[in-house]
Amino acid sequence: MKILYLLRYYPTLTESFIYEEIRSLQKYQGANIEVFALSKREDGHHQTRLPNVPVHYIPKSRWRRMLGAKTTGMHWLTQHQRPKDVCKIPWLLKRIESFDHIHVHFAGEAAEVAHALWIDKRIPYSLHVHAVDLFCPRASLPDLISGAKHVITISQYNRQRLQHFGCDAKVVYSGIDVDFWTSKRPISKNQAIFVGRNREKKGLSQLIEVWKTISQEYILHVVSDVTGTAENIRFHGLCSPERVRSLIDKSRFLVMPSRVAPNGDMDGIPVVLLEALAMNRAVITTAVSGIPELISAREGWLISPDRPKQLRHAIVEAFQEERGLKNRETLLAKNLSNRDQSAQIWAFFNKV
Repeated sequence: MKILYLLRYYPTLTESFIYEEIRSLQKYQGANIEVFALSKREDGHHQTRLPNVPVHYIPKSRWRRMLGAKTTGMHWLTQHQRPKDVCKIPWLLKRIESFDHIHVHFAGEAAEVAHALWIDKRIPYSLHVHAVDLFCPRASLPDLISGAKHVITISQYNRQRLQHFGCDAKVVYSGIDVDFWTSKRPISKNQAIFVGRNREKKGLSQLIEVWKTISQEYILHVVSDVTGTAENIRFHGLCSPERVRSLIDKSRFLVMPSRVAPNGDMDGIPVVLLEALAMNRAVITTAVSGIPELISAREGWLISPDRPKQLRHAIVEAFQEERGLKNRETLLAKNLSNRDQSAQIWAFFNKV
């Protein structure tokens, strides 16, 4: 079986989970995979853990010359994308006939292209739904769901939300490379870490304000696309996975105060939570979306979103108590390794 991963961006820093999935499918399932990407992203130079696969970039088209030659799939796609993007379809149609299946992460632009290709060539595609693509859905989502051979999502919470679209999605929790995410040093006494883009749903601005009220002896490492000045906060910018691992290893716990943004967007289950668990670090996070399916008081602190006092109390406690010392065992017991995930994904690809 030959699999095409059709991606919106390649590479990008924040989609390590996709590259991990591809690598594990190759390693454990012997999958034959190629990547087709609609575009690149500037932060891709930070990404050091890319799979060894052929990568093809879909060229921009001179769409004005092609408006009279639309396929049925292109006609559908014109409802959702710009003409110059729609006219990438003929280039793809000439190159996809050797593939048995298309897999798409996020119900966005790449998924719309996969649906247009399915309309024209009937090559089956599976749709992997995550967070913003479900909580702030595009108008195309009902069509993408109805056309997909399989709809996969990352939490039971998401599965319930997808039922509103008449979709019985299958849950496959994200898996990580537990050999890579391994601690090499004792737990710190006075350092913690946040990892994530500076988006409202991440709660970073609230965390920074709360941390300013924490004793100066306690240091917060912020790995994000944000800068600032504070005596006890270190801003590192965007970092490679190796650098993130090193900073988690220096920290006592990871804090991720996720919240629901004004537009309804929120986290699914941030993969960095799994990475911290694998390194036996406790986490402070919030009861948002699918996070409670992974985190309880045993793994750290699960607090209410948008509650600065609760957040501060949890931070103070986390520097005084030791939790999560067996988080790696918990992660493995829940089958959240990349090997476990790849077996589930591979089964869907081969299911008639």
